[in-house]
Amino acid sequence: MQRVANQLLQFFIPPKIRDVPDELRRAHLIIGFGVLGALFGMLYATFYLAVEHYVGHLIIMVCTLCFALVPILLRQTGSTVAAGNFHCLILIAGFFSLCWVEGGMHGHALAWLVVVPLCALLLVPQRAACVWAAISFLTAIFTAGVEFFGITPPSLYPPLWQHLITTAGYGGLIAFMFLLGLLFENGRRAAHDKMEQTLKKLAEANTQLTRLNEDKSELLAIAAHDLKNPLTVVMGYSDRLAMGNMESANIIRIAKTISRESSRMRDLITTVLDLNAIEDGSKKIETNSVNLAQIIDLAIDHFRSVAEQKGIALSFEPSDPGTEAFCDRQAVLQVLDNLISNGLKFSQSGTQVSILCGTHEGRAFLKVADQGPGISEEDQKQLFRKFTRLSAQPTGGESSSGLGLSIVKRLLQSMSGEIKCESQVGRGTTFTVYLPVPAVPMRQEWTTAKPRRDVPVEREPALATAH
Repeated sequence: MQRVANQLLQFFIPPKIRDVPDELRRAHLIIGFGVLGALFGMLYATFYLAVEHYVGHLIIMVCTLCFALVPILLRQTGSTVAAGNFHCLILIAGFFSLCWVEGGMHGHALAWLVVVPLCALLLVPQRAACVWAAISFLTAIFTAGVEFFGITPPSLYPPLWQHLITTAGYGGLIAFMFLLGLLFENGRRAAHDKMEQTLKKLAEANTQLTRLNEDKSELLAIAAHDLKNPLTVVMGYSDRLAMGNMESANIIRIAKTISRESSRMRDLITTVLDLNAIEDGSKKIETNSVNLAQIIDLAIDHFRSVAEQKGIALSFEPSDPGTEAFCDRQAVLQVLDNLISNGLKFSQSGTQVSILCGTHEGRAFLKVADQGPGISEEDQKQLFRKFTRLSAQPTGGESSSGLGLSIVKRLLQSMSGEIKCESQVGRGTTFTVYLPVPAVPMRQEWTTAKPRRDVPVEREPALATAH
């Protein structure tokens, strides 16, 4: 029933006033009064017909038809003012007509004129409501005043039913006023609920703006710190090159330093742009069946030189070389780059970073485990937040923006995947990535010279971030 009522409201309320709270409230009341007036009209018309009050029956039937037309008028004109004024006109005309066929001030219809000012205040602007209240007052004065001139309107119904009609009239007035108040209260409550929802959305938007402002400040701090230092190095070495008269060995060393520091700046900018693309939805994710072992093999190739320089072994042994996941190839490669980069960054020389893949409980998984210092429980609570700087420090002086794991989580969410962290201080860290599998696996052949790979893995990874 409630659903049907809501559909009717949506049908009769013009679209242009649905987003205007006060107009929407009036529209709800106008339609509600129209339905209420039509229902009361039908009841009274039936009653009057039963007691042989045929003229009163005709008047009420006309008013009932007009009440039923009010929602249509609202939809056609798109004006709550026009529909509300038409309501008041129906009430004034109907009650005034009934007064003159039911004994004037001796009948019950005169008392119904009190409904008009209240309806006017609820349905039309205040100035128009004052006009209708004045008209209602003058109508009552005129109807009662004619008695001073010896004019008494007739009662056009059998005297036998006078007491019953009077009782029905006053009883109906009480019921109508109660239902009128009930409609107003429901409208007020709906308006209050809408206001509460608006305030809640406003509070959420304010919270989001505050968070974005904090992110912006944090990003500026990262730019000031993480870009300033390598830029200073690049400028300094560039000035030395410009001075000339340098040995070839020094030129090569300086060129390598400039290249390394430029890569650091590029990686930070790329990371920030990646995160922004993910958050604003401009980064496209295309999922299909992907062989995970192939992606891991490619990711390991990215980190050969880094692992070799730090004396760390990269170990990859797939439980099933044919493991497939339903994912975006480049996104998963970016996830692996972040996780392997973290493992190497926080591990000491002589340790190992292990990578595994397989399926478990209907999902594909990737594991990246290191033998680093581990992550405390307190740090794990904020592990995937943006700009998180944890207590563990890189072992080779690498930089960290605190954005990598945030990017990892957002990428996995876009592919219906998830990531979990298992770690104890002093006992290393294992990140496990879960991805959906294809509905119909499409097995791809994948071979490697070594089923097990222990590779001391030159260049910095594209995304080097902290745990």
